[in-house]
Amino acid sequence: MAFSLGIATAYASPHQEVQIGITHNTLMLKVSNNKGAQYLESKSKLFLQPCYRYTLHISLLKKADEPKISLSPFIGLHAFGGKGASDTNNYKDKIIFYACEAGFQTSFHFKNRVSFGLGMKSNFFTSVSHKYYGYVNQPDSMIRSWILMDDSKQYKVYSFNAGGNIKYYFNRFTITAEAWIGLSNLNNEKGLPVTKKVTENNYRLLLGYTLGKKKNKK
Repeated sequence: MAFSLGIATAYASPHQEVQIGITHNTLMLKVSNNKGAQYLESKSKLFLQPCYRYTLHISLLKKADEPKISLSPFIGLHAFGGKGASDTNNYKDKIIFYACEAGFQTSFHFKNRVSFGLGMKSNFFTSVSHKYYGYVNQPDSMIRSWILMDDSKQYKVYSFNAGGNIKYYFNRFTITAEAWIGLSNLNNEKGLPVTKKVTENNYRLLLGYTLGKKKNKK
């Protein structure tokens, strides 16, 4: 972020943008032992969470006063995780990571209305909640209810993602679709007799608004 802000000082004043959106989140759990046996669990049912972001857009290359290549450092707040499908006994659960994020995206602009980009970001978790509907082996005779647990200690406090995006511009507004692929093993449980790996992906749709001086007409 310090490097990006340094670039912003060297170039023309960057555009400021605020974005709000929703994310669909998936979580993959993989457990394996030294005999090669593996257990896979995918929490990939539709799971929408909010996302808020502040972005600076710095033009690195212009043509006819229109950006062709830009760098966009950002900071934000979001929630992600995964939601499991219901079992035959109606058990279901979802894991929610509440996080701050910081990163950057490099965008290539086409015809002044569309851009494609690649980026990297880091996440810093404030807490992790595990909500589950009853217990896994709970008999049908018992009434189920939602139970909330704090599972923060089971997961690392940071992670990294790589991603891509496509953005459409109209006046001060933008619509952005993004995909972020998890690069980190989130598991933080120590001393397990097995190898445990937890990874996450999230997919976003964001509406943005440019602050300050109105941009050139597209």
